[in-house]
Amino acid sequence: MTWRRIIVAFLAVVVLAEVFVPDRYERVIEVHLDVLDGMAQKIDGIAAMGRRPSPNDLTELIYPLTRARQFTSKYESEGGRESYREFLEVVGAYEQLVAAVDAARGTDASWQATRQIVRDQVRVVAARVVATRAALAERS
Repeated sequence: MTWRRIIVAFLAVVVLAEVFVPDRYERVIEVHLDVLDGMAQKIDGIAAMGRRPSPNDLTELIYPLTRARQFTSKYESEGGRESYREFLEVVGAYEQLVAAVDAARGTDASWQATRQIVRDQVRVVAARVVATRAALAERS
């Protein structure tokens, strides 16, 4: 299965979860975590290969960020929960990842010089995802 198909499948799950699944905070946040982590891993793979991200790669990175921001707005009432606060950290880390990719992808030289920073930011996103899942498991 290609990355593009995986991404489309993830995005379809997010949309379906938010449209058809009753507003169950835990279920929806899990889907967002899966998508954000999956997209971060995709960029990590691109960086590991040394290939510069395409404009389509950047577009694919931005869409889940937009949806995650919509989620945080929709569930502001959950702001007292640790999992919500942790999810805000995921969104912030992912936003920094998108910004790093966007800033570095202009030329091969800038991408090669910055791709380790991008990979480090992927690890930050992954760590924030783990922390959010732990908070969810504790029902907080």
